[in-house]
Amino acid sequence: MKHILLALLTAVACSALHAQKCSGYYYLNAGEVEMTNYDGRGKESGKVVYKISDVKTSGGTTSASFETIVTDKRGRQHSQGKGVYKCNGSTLFVDARIAMSDQNEAYKDMDVKMTEAFIEYPAQFSEGLLLKDANFKMSIFDKKGDLFSTVTYDMTNRKVKGQETITTAAGAWECWKIGYDCKIRSEVAGIGIPVTFRVTEWFASGVGVIKSESSKGAKTVGSSLITAIRK
Repeated sequence: MKHILLALLTAVACSALHAQKCSGYYYLNAGEVEMTNYDGRGKESGKVVYKISDVKTSGGTTSASFETIVTDKRGRQHSQGKGVYKCNGSTLFVDARIAMSDQNEAYKDMDVKMTEAFIEYPAQFSEGLLLKDANFKMSIFDKKGDLFSTVTYDMTNRKVKGQETITTAAGAWECWKIGYDCKIRSEVAGIGIPVTFRVTEWFASGVGVIKSESSKGAKTVGSSLITAIRK
């Protein structure tokens, strides 16, 4: 009987720990998250609103669905997207389709298929920690069913660089600063030129990505920042 009671208490404790590690992420709470985008000069270029729904836990994994609505600086909608987030208590899995939201408008009248891929963030961070690379591919087919184009993303050399406090209109967070290389290649008829950026993210443990910034050399080409969290 003592062994059964101990097993039950352990299961309850593990379940509570899992909930604590997963429930705080804004990705995994029903509501909306607003990210504001800025150009290289720091001027607002648009917004992305993430609508989170269908939050559920099964088999030790918490998951949620998301929809994105992308608008320009005048508030005009120009693309949408969707995907899922998952958390198993030790790792947050962000659907790579989140990075493709701004591509959807260009291919809205075509059949778009993407390989399943997730960007992973561990529950525990430390300076110098190397994170798992992320690689994914989008294939675009025309109305006849023929392959029109492919777009590939490669996120490599993901490394934790230290900690910084980030303050926005939505709050203040102690964040881990993550740097990585991002290579995007759009290919049509077998011809394509890759574009490479250096990306820095500020990730708050148990919350999510608070800020990101893309640069080429010493020049910042764009950034995004959480500006509202609505439940």
